Amino acid sequence: EAIRLAGKILREKKIPLPATTDWKIGSRVQRLDVEEKVLGTGKYPDDYYPEKMCYGSAVRSQYPRARVLAIDTSKAAALPGVVRVITAADIPGENKVGHLKHDQYSLIPIGGLTHYLGDAIALVVAETPEILEKAKKLVKVTYEPLPAVHNPPEAWAEDAPRVFDEEESNVQAYKHIARGDAETAIQNSKYVISQHFETPWTEHAFLEPECAVSYMDKDGYVMVLSTDQSSHTTLHECELLLGTDKVRVQNQLVGGGFGGKEDMSVQHHAALMTYLTGRTVKVKLTRPESLLIHPKRHPFWMDFTMGCDENGIIQGVKAKVYSDTGAFASLGGPVLERACTHAAGPYNYQNFEIEGTAYYTNNPPAGAFRGFGVTQTCFATETLLNEMADKVGITPWEIRYRNAIRPGQELPNGQIVGSETAFEISSTELKSPGLEIGNPASMTSTPRLSSNLATSIFSVVFNWQPGTCSPSRSVVSKINSFSHII
Repeated sequence: EAIRLAGKILREKKIPLPATTDWKIGSRVQRLDVEEKVLGTGKYPDDYYPEKMCYGSAVRSQYPRARVLAIDTSKAAALPGVVRVITAADIPGENKVGHLKHDQYSLIPIGGLTHYLGDAIALVVAETPEILEKAKKLVKVTYEPLPAVHNPPEAWAEDAPRVFDEEESNVQAYKHIARGDAETAIQNSKYVISQHFETPWTEHAFLEPECAVSYMDKDGYVMVLSTDQSSHTTLHECELLLGTDKVRVQNQLVGGGFGGKEDMSVQHHAALMTYLTGRTVKVKLTRPESLLIHPKRHPFWMDFTMGCDENGIIQGVKAKVYSDTGAFASLGGPVLERACTHAAGPYNYQNFEIEGTAYYTNNPPAGAFRGFGVTQTCFATETLLNEMADKVGITPWEIRYRNAIRPGQELPNGQIVGSETAFEISSTELKSPGLEIGNPASMTSTPRLSSNLATSIFSVVFNWQPGTCSPSRSVVSKINSFSHII
């Protein structure tokens, strides 16, 4: 409906009039938070400075992988202005938190293993930021440095050190999807292309570093003022850490997230500091700390093979992919599932096989990032399609047009698409007068569509049920960069 509306507006060149109460698709309305952001009256956690507020921060590991042999907090605790120094021994509830798997240590205990440079060893609470920084330097930690795991090849090696003492291997998640006979289909194809792809870590680069303010409210609850992407998750994980349900969380304005503020960073530490001291505490990461600590987009290593017939029709695709989920699971499992399930692309073929593995390493964690694993594997598929188009002798647009999923057809993951597919809408609603989509002859007087444009037009997001391949309805994604041919 939104794409049809966009096509109508572009054709008629008539922008809808502003509306104040009508929130249906197509109405022109203001964002609910626009006034407080434009006028500067809205508050982020760092805008709160309650009376008698103190400051908290973590002493972090000096090694990505090391055994913590001793923690001496005596000098830091004796410094005037220090409210308290906290170690794992002071945690009243569960030390480990996490989205789906509780493998993120809130504090590394004596005898425990560090997993990356962002691991917190001790928390310091002080009256001023200046005293806080002095006190952190007085906390003395004795380590036994150990060999670290830097990437998936090191993680899967037979003699690889384990990132976690309590895990049997460095495999964090595994996914295998198979439909039809991809191997035979590829062997019988006229054209076959195999390529290795790698995609890097990606930083969300949100403007606001992580910050939380916590205090004891009038009912005796720990109240956390946070800036994250799920106040419910923060509530559950703080309750787990504190061993009590007397916790409340209130989200303030969020200065950008994009997936990077879904995990615990400062919220649980602030809650613990308030719980143990009774004081109002602000915990805020510096930009370097933020870059180190919060999960990034997963780097992927991918080997793809695609087979097509003489007309460029996909016969089969086979792939193996590996991701680096870093120092704790975060959402590494679901990201891997999405990466594998969507790797086939929005195309109609029935021979598909992909095997994916996510590995723990001693790198910063990887987790949610817009696209959620799909961007990595679809990059490989779409690149192969561009190369295949050259082999067949057709345009990147044409090879996608010939293979694009049509309403009622079945995707390689078993999903049946509905009548609202992007292909159907783009062919009927966003067609330029004089440009017959799919007819190469009609394109002689227009510029050849770039491979990037062709890729963006046929990008479709599917409403897939995690952990299954059961059919469900498809939904439409944005069709980007199409206006210049309308």
